[in-house]
Amino acid sequence: MERPSTSPHWGCTPWQELLLAVSLLTFWHLPITAQLTIKSEPFNATQGKDVLLSVYNVPVDVSGYQWYRGERVDRSQLILQYETNSQRVTEGPQYSGRKEIFSNGSLLLRNVRQEDSGFYTIHTITGIETDQASGQFRVFSELPKPFITSNNSHPMEDKDSVKLACEPETPDTTYRWWINGMSLPDSDRIVLTKDNRTLTLLSVTRTNKGPYGCETQNPVSTGRSDPITLDISYGPDPPTISPPDSNYPPGSNLSLSCHAASKPPAQYFWFLPRRPQQSTQVLFIPNIHKHDGGSYICLARNSATNLSRATIKNIVVIVSLLTFWHLPITAQLSIKSEPFNATQGKDVLLSVYNASVDVSGYQWYRGERVDKSQLILQYEMNSQKVTEGLQYSGREEIFSNGSLLLHNVSQDDAGFYTIQTVTGIETDQAIGQFRVFLELPKPFITSNNSDPMEGENSVTLTCEPETPDTTYRWWINGTSLPDSDRIALTKDNRTLTLLNVTRNDTGPYECETQNPVSTNRSDPVFLNVSSSPATQPLNHLHSNANDSGSYICLAHNSVTGLNRTTVKNITVLEPVPKPSLNISNTTVTEEDSVVLTCVSNYNGTFSTTWLKNNKSLVIIKDRMTLSPDNSILTIDPVKKEDEGEYQCAVSNSVSFNPSDPVKLYVRSNPKPDNGLSDGAIAGIVIGVLAGVALIAGLVYCLFFKKTRGASDQHHLTEHKPSDSNNSQGHSDNSLNKTDDVAYSSLNFDAQKSTQPTLSPSSTATETIYSEVKKK
Repeated sequence: MERPSTSPHWGCTPWQELLLAVSLLTFWHLPITAQLTIKSEPFNATQGKDVLLSVYNVPVDVSGYQWYRGERVDRSQLILQYETNSQRVTEGPQYSGRKEIFSNGSLLLRNVRQEDSGFYTIHTITGIETDQASGQFRVFSELPKPFITSNNSHPMEDKDSVKLACEPETPDTTYRWWINGMSLPDSDRIVLTKDNRTLTLLSVTRTNKGPYGCETQNPVSTGRSDPITLDISYGPDPPTISPPDSNYPPGSNLSLSCHAASKPPAQYFWFLPRRPQQSTQVLFIPNIHKHDGGSYICLARNSATNLSRATIKNIVVIVSLLTFWHLPITAQLSIKSEPFNATQGKDVLLSVYNASVDVSGYQWYRGERVDKSQLILQYEMNSQKVTEGLQYSGREEIFSNGSLLLHNVSQDDAGFYTIQTVTGIETDQAIGQFRVFLELPKPFITSNNSDPMEGENSVTLTCEPETPDTTYRWWINGTSLPDSDRIALTKDNRTLTLLNVTRNDTGPYECETQNPVSTNRSDPVFLNVSSSPATQPLNHLHSNANDSGSYICLAHNSVTGLNRTTVKNITVLEPVPKPSLNISNTTVTEEDSVVLTCVSNYNGTFSTTWLKNNKSLVIIKDRMTLSPDNSILTIDPVKKEDEGEYQCAVSNSVSFNPSDPVKLYVRSNPKPDNGLSDGAIAGIVIGVLAGVALIAGLVYCLFFKKTRGASDQHHLTEHKPSDSNNSQGHSDNSLNKTDDVAYSSLNFDAQKSTQPTLSPSSTATETIYSEVKKK
């Protein structure tokens, strides 16, 4: 064997030396220590939840931790301090009781609030060295379900703008809108505020009804509102008249239907030749004649938008050729105002009659003569061209038959109007007029003295407000004023004066206003007439009810020695106090009953009356009953129209006093349930099945017991063992590990007492053996 070229030794081989060198160099270049950091879990927290500030890259030989509120180490901002050796925790000024520190330095904040948001700093101590790191988190409220408010839930098309707001307003929230389940389209008529919380729809149209929804979102939650839909009033559009037929033979029936797109649905008015105006959507005229031919105008009116649109249809009644041999004398051109007395804000149609069949044009003027400066509209038949005059206001509309429709009339529109027709080189003209009146407001009564003294004061009652062209009328106790020297009226009847009032003048008083287009009546008022003390030979100051009775005056003549007496009965009436009104239930359902009781502490004689909504209550005999003294009002059954404020009033001959009002609310009667619920049906089925099972079990048990008893009886009768056998059997059974069975017999009297018996001793007895195991 050859010797190795190199002698063995305990030193390092060259490659081992290289590794050792590399290892030594490694210690000269230690890796950079990872930086101390904080991670918030979660970063965006929900108010009321927990947040963990986890600490990473903590030195292994750390001796303690300190947590501060903010981005720097400040003793006044210390939250908690933790010593690793003793595990001691020291609370700082910023400790709230909701914070917990762990041995690895992490900090748990429980039930965080928005004020907990912000920066937190950890300070670690390792020997004489310290290190620190800062972290932060944000806290947001969990958003409530939003809802939408609107400044106008019933806008008018092309007139109103609508502002929708997404409520409530919450900080750090993103708002988003939806229409018909989709994002908002690009439109010049849709405007959003900078924060998107408010949506404005400019000049809404019928297509903008929605539904609209808004969505709120923040870093921790999202919510969407319930949808809302706008109730947009629109129209009417120009109406259409059907059928399209225009020619009818004499004696046939004329049926025309008018329809216009409108919300709410339009009201329809027909203006007919030589017939009165009709308010209907479908016009029917049986057995028409030649004079029924002419222009038929359908006017559609929307009470919400206060707009009207009209369409004209010319109806021709075809007559025999022989008729033309006897042409009637041409009737004079005329104008009819429909209506003649118009309500301000409504429409007026100036219908033209007996215009020439070959007329080439119409001209309408304001006033009673043809004056170019008063021209309203001019219409040319051939070109159907309409030219506006100086008096055109934008509310006038002319038709091909020459009729003029004035929309939304005001009192300034009242007066005369002139039409001029042009036929070739000839002209004709006619004059018509109409009047415009205000729809009267509900009047009310004012008094110069509501508490007059009987026999001393006069009272002046005035019907307000004062309006032009108004007739005033007065009522007392529901009837017209009686003839009396103590009642005086002004020339216009607006003011009523009661001279030297008496206790019989308490009222109630009502005034009524009327003009050619409306009538209205005030609420009743009562006078509290105080009685003056009657002049008596006996002066008694401050009398009260106890002073009532018979007063006897004795006259004595000292010369004749005679006496004479007169008796006078005096009744002292005190003003009635305010009664109280009790109600069995302030909120009832339709078809229920309610009882209202008027309670008065007045001991004298008084009368009780009932009021509803400050008006005398109208007693409906089939539903409302009063007690004999009128103090109890029973309503049975209650209807929706019975809802309102009720009062009872007590009065005597010197005073009247109503109770405080009590509001009765009536709920609509819910629809009855027409069937059982699924749960009820399931319960019935289960109950039936359980009953069937129970009956089957009882039958089985009875049958088994009877057959078992019979079998046991037969066995004991024929094979009854002796005592010795029993003893032996017991021994055998003991060896065979079986239990003894003892039998006992039970006798049950099965005789039926209701059936006749042959003899007293013929009682049926049944013996049943029961098996008892010995233990």
